[in-house]
Parts: sequence; C-alpha cells; structure tokens
Amino acid sequence: MVLRYHQEITRETGQVRFNVGAFQKNISIWVLDDNTPEGVETFKVNLTNSTGDTVLYGDTPATVSIFASDGGTGDFQFASNSLNKTTAESTAAAFTVERNPRFGEVRMYWQVVCSLSDGSTTKLLPGQEFTKVTDYVTFSDGSSSQLITLTPIKDSIAE
Repeated sequence: MVLRYHQEITRETGQVRFNVGAFQKNISIWVLDDNTPEGVETFKVNLTNSTGDTVLYGDTPATVSIFASDGGTGDFQFASNSLNKTTAESTAAAFTVERNPRFGEVRMYWQVVCSLSDGSTTKLLPGQEFTKVTDYVTFSDGSSSQLITLTPIKDSIAE
C-alpha cells in the first residue's frame, strides 16, 4: 500500500545535522490520523546527499510500518426500524443490519437465540421455531446495509 504523503505524513524531506563528536541522531516522522480505514501501510526513509567531511555507508533504507488504527470492517447495528418486529407464522420478518464505515468486504454471521427466564440464552435448532436460525450476510466494499430474514414455522402450538 502506498501512503498519500501529502495527506498522511506531515513532511517528506528534512535535514539531520550532527554536531562535532555526535554519531547518532533520531528523526521524527509525524503520521496524521484520518477516518479512512486502511490496512498496514509502509514507507521507507533514505539518507542521501551528505555534506561536509561525511560518508554514507551503503544504500540501505529504513522501513517504517504503520499498523491500522481504524475500524477497517465497520461497526454493526440493527437499524432503528428493525428493533421490534411483529409477524404471523409462515410470514417472514426482515431485519436491517447497518454498517459504518463501509470499508472492504465483510461477512457477518448471525444466530437466533432464545432468552430464558433466568436471563441466560440458548441456541434454537433449525425447524424448532424458525426455518433458518443461523446464517451470514455479506457486505461488499461500500455497502452500508443488509437484510436478515426470519420466517416463523407454522405449527399448532399456541404462542
């Protein structure tokens, strides 16, 4: 991945000055934070154009890696109109899952669970209450929402 130098690094070039007797110097390169999810980025630092009574040994650049600090895949939540649904047996109910930011392709797995009176949850088996109780939705790069559809099974049990 190539850095957008003018957007993510404050300086591209600079000078390092050694006083008499000095043999080591540190340089600082400020990396700007942004809101764009990115993977690991790398760049190289070269020493060039020495002046005075100096010699540069070799042509070995230092490689700097910037690890991702952003969400990359996004934060997921149900849309506000998908928090509570009412439906009849054999009639599907659709739930919208939203993602922000919309970076990269992401597969999000989901599962239906039953809340018990003691506050714990248990997995439902396929065909027990719904036709499908586990699956996934795939968000392509740039997509912000996907649907999860649940269809209750028609049975003779009063609910």
